[in-house]
Amino acid sequence: IEGIIIGRAIQGAGAVAAAVMALAADLTREEHRTNAMAVIGMSIGVSFIVAMVGGPVLYERIGMSGIFWVTALLALAGIVILRVAVPNPREARFHRDAEVVPAQFGRILRNTELLRLDFGILVLHLILSATFLGLPLALRDAGFATDHWTLYLPVLVLGMAAAIPFIIIAEKMRRMKLMVTSAVALVALAEFGFAELHGLSLIHISEPTRPY
Repeated sequence: IEGIIIGRAIQGAGAVAAAVMALAADLTREEHRTNAMAVIGMSIGVSFIVAMVGGPVLYERIGMSGIFWVTALLALAGIVILRVAVPNPREARFHRDAEVVPAQFGRILRNTELLRLDFGILVLHLILSATFLGLPLALRDAGFATDHWTLYLPVLVLGMAAAIPFIIIAEKMRRMKLMVTSAVALVALAEFGFAELHGLSLIHISEPTRPY
């Protein structure tokens, strides 16, 4: 576990997302920046799907240590591509739409609406992490000892397809709050459903002891 903690600290110190966004902003004109950022976001989503499907397959063949070695090699390949294929920007400029503005920290921390959003994202990530830790064990207990990707792949594809109409409703019909509230309710329903179907008791009520 010490090695994993050190590795995660080094990985987090890279601040890859912020650096990529700043570089993309320097290499694109303002009218094309939104499309560039969208492509970056889509690539992250696709890589997540590939990892969910390919991870169990790789684990069966090369084990957990092999997955970490593959990750390290992919990181080195990314560095090579960055050095060889990605051009250097002619000049580095500050872009308020893609970089941090330190002078705005105080104003941001006093924005209650933004703090509520931040807290919601924190809880969402906690639920996501907890689910990804518990779901493989639940699948194992349900008889899916291997080949988890055969379940992950259709669920991810169907989930992405099912999300499209709700995104359209939220954006086109201005029903953002309704969609967010509905999503929260669905996540809660799914988590309670996982717990119930896995045979977990959420509330333990012990019978009072009877004197003899």
